Amino acid sequence: MEKILVVDDEAPMLDGLLRVSGFEIVFAENEKQARAVLETQQISIILMDGNLDPGNDLWGRDVVKRLRSSGYTLLICMFSSDKGMNVEGVEAGADSSFKKDWNDDEMSERLGEHLKTLMRGSQ
Repeated sequence: MEKILVVDDEAPMLDGLLRVSGFEIVFAENEKQARAVLETQQISIILMDGNLDPGNDLWGRDVVKRLRSSGYTLLICMFSSDKGMNVEGVEAGADSSFKKDWNDDEMSERLGEHLKTLMRGSQ
């Protein structure tokens, strides 16, 4: 089973969505927690929220840049309701992006397929 690291301050909302798609999920609410997971577990892909903590000026694109500059090469998918933020994430080094839409009943299925396609393409 592929293991996904979800870096999102709304992580509990994603738990059921991604498990339905057949992934093992590990959650982190911020960059520090994400790095701790990456040091101790074998992760296939990171699903990075674009807007981690705007109150503290923490943006997913900045975390992506720092992960890439630290040598992390695993797949990263930006995940935001803001299309511009997704574009910025890809420009910062994310491999793809996906629109977060809590009102979309099919979001979990489409997200699961998107992540599986992304992983297949990297092999």
